[in-house]
Amino acid sequence: METTLVAPAPEVTPETAPAPKDYQPVFHGTGGDLLSIKLTNAILMVLTLGVYFPWARLRNYRFLWSNTEIGGSRFRFTGTAREIFSGFVKVAAFILLFLYGPQLLTLVSPVGAAVASVILYVLGAWLYQFAYFASRRYRYSRTTLREIRFHLDGSAKEFTNQAFAYLLGAAFSFYYLLPRYLHYRWEYVFNNLRFGNVRFSFDGDRNAFWPLGFWGQWLTLLTLGIYSFWYAPRVFNYWVGHVVATDGEGNTSRFSADVQPGDFFRLKLGNFFLIALTLGLGAPWAMVRNLRFYLSHIRLHGTLDIDRAIQIALQDSSAGGDLLGDQLDVGGDLAI
Repeated sequence: METTLVAPAPEVTPETAPAPKDYQPVFHGTGGDLLSIKLTNAILMVLTLGVYFPWARLRNYRFLWSNTEIGGSRFRFTGTAREIFSGFVKVAAFILLFLYGPQLLTLVSPVGAAVASVILYVLGAWLYQFAYFASRRYRYSRTTLREIRFHLDGSAKEFTNQAFAYLLGAAFSFYYLLPRYLHYRWEYVFNNLRFGNVRFSFDGDRNAFWPLGFWGQWLTLLTLGIYSFWYAPRVFNYWVGHVVATDGEGNTSRFSADVQPGDFFRLKLGNFFLIALTLGLGAPWAMVRNLRFYLSHIRLHGTLDIDRAIQIALQDSSAGGDLLGDQLDVGGDLAI
């Protein structure tokens, strides 16, 4: 009988192990550039009666992505105004129905209008979860670094139904379950996110996060927002600090964040005076200050080498969820 010899796997020694790498994202945009974009967008939106909206949104995305750098390379947003316009058309019918349906029904049946309002608000809460996931799926699918695309796996239906169930639980438990709802959203997204052959994961613990999330929300409310200067940095550090990236060769790196309450307070205080003393014109500079602040406190450290990431086959995504997320005011948190 013929024997097949299998070469043993090479032993990893300190000499052959990948050298640790440390990455820090940097934002290069300026408040002046952003102000120019905002003013141009506003003027063209007025002159075109809102038709310029897709191009305005595209300019905002491209400014954000093209000015964000990590590992010596800048991100690029590859979406098009045509995609965004197509998504806007798909979403417009629902927005009109949600805003004006009950008012029109009132003319026929006040009771029917009340029932319709309840149904629409429940539907809106469900769609909010869908928009949260779908908007991120679209934006990631159009984001590249070194021409390698990000992609969000997972099921929009599974996420939406589970997140909606957590949201209902939070509402009927006087927000006792709100931390679990917030944790599930972040956990699901990062457990399904990838960059080429690099997979992300989230190793946070819902039970460990609950005291931070529950008491932080209530203390922020009871102190009229003052406690948020301690709560917000702790939550940000928690979210970022439990994200891990692993490539196809098993090299792993972990994100970390070190935002301190004092630094966070100075950022927000400076932004307040910057906007107030300029009657709002300083808002673009405040936005840039926020981006630079958060990115300057994020690190990616480990054996993962971004330059060795490779592209794999990906499924396309629609811009409809992104526009729905915008209309339902789904927050655009800092994507790592």
